[in-house]
Amino acid sequence: MPKSINIAPNWEKSARYLLHIIKNSTNLKDKEWAESEVVRMGRIIDTLQAQQTELLEAL
Repeated sequence: MPKSINIAPNWEKSARYLLHIIKNSTNLKDKEWAESEVVRMGRIIDTLQAQQTELLEAL
């Protein structure tokens, strides 16, 4: 079976890339996209934290 390597960046690196785009891009659409991705990541983290809390309370 062939092996695959996951080269996707982790959350911290993704956030750093997005911040770089926000700070340095001259393209407004790129900046808006990066800002929306930061908010999307925050929502995902909020959801994961809520799920973790529910699981811990169920124990």
